[in-house]
Amino acid sequence: MCLTPIPLCSMPRSRRPNHRRRCPANLVCPPLSSHKELSVVGGLWNCRSAVQKADFITAYVKVKSLHFLALTETWVTPDNTATPAALSAGYSFSHTPRASGRGGGPLGAFLDELDTLLSSFPEDGTPVILLGDFNLQPDSSQLSSVTSLLQSFALTQSPSAATHKGGNQLDLVLTRSCATSELTVTPLHVSYFFISFSLSCPLSLNSASNPPAVMFRRNLHTLSHSSLTTSALSALPPPATFAKMPIDVATSVFNSCLSQSLNSLCPLVSKPARLSPPCPWL
Repeated sequence: MCLTPIPLCSMPRSRRPNHRRRCPANLVCPPLSSHKELSVVGGLWNCRSAVQKADFITAYVKVKSLHFLALTETWVTPDNTATPAALSAGYSFSHTPRASGRGGGPLGAFLDELDTLLSSFPEDGTPVILLGDFNLQPDSSQLSSVTSLLQSFALTQSPSAATHKGGNQLDLVLTRSCATSELTVTPLHVSYFFISFSLSCPLSLNSASNPPAVMFRRNLHTLSHSSLTTSALSALPPPATFAKMPIDVATSVFNSCLSQSLNSLCPLVSKPARLSPPCPWL
C-alpha cells in the first residue's frame, strides 16, 4: 500500500493591530515645579506735569513695551478729565490727586504716611514694589531716617545710575519678595530721567490654596430601622398637633426630625477623597 503525503501550505498570520493597547513607556513625564515666575516690564518717570505730555507718554510706553508705568508730579487736578482719558488709551489708569494744595511737606509727616502705607501690605511673601521720587540728596541728614524705615520693611533698593541731570539718584525703585533686572536710565527732555526695568515675581503654587479633596458619607450599614423609627417618632410633635399643621409646615418638620435622627444615630464622617490617577493616552 502506497501512502501519498498530503502537501501542506502555510502562511504567516497577519496580526491585527490592537488600537486599544496602551504603551505607557511612550509617555513622557514633564518635570513638575512648585514655583513659577511672572516677568513684566515697568517704568518710573517724574514727568513734571503730564498735562501737556499725555500723547508723548502713551507713545513712549508703547515703544518701551511696558506693562506698567508709575508717574510722579503729574499735576493733574480733580477737574482735569482730558489728561486721564488720554493716558487711559489702551491701559488702566489710576490716579488719586490731593484734595488741595501741592505736594511736599515736612519729612515727619511723610514718614508717618509712608509707615502707614507700608504697614497695610501683608508680610506673607506677597511681592511689593515701591516707586517714587524721594528727592533725597546723598549728603542729606534725612537720608538715614528714610533708609531705616525702608529697611524695617525689608525693602531693597535697586541700584541704578543718576536719575537727575544734576547727577543725583532721586527716583528710587524698591522691592520686596521680587527682583529687578535690566534697569536702564534714559535722559529725556525734562530734568528727570526715565527709568525702565524688568520685574520678576515668584508665583508659588501653595498647597494651602488647593486643599485636599474631602468626601463625606454615612455608614448606613450600622443603622437599624427600628432605631431610626423610634428616634424619628420621639422627635415629632404629638399626632394631634402634627395633624393640624399645613402640609408644607408638616413636611418641613418631618424632614427636620428625620435629619436630626440621622445625625444622632449615623453622623457624617469625613475622609480624604481617593483620586483616581489620570489614564494614559490611548
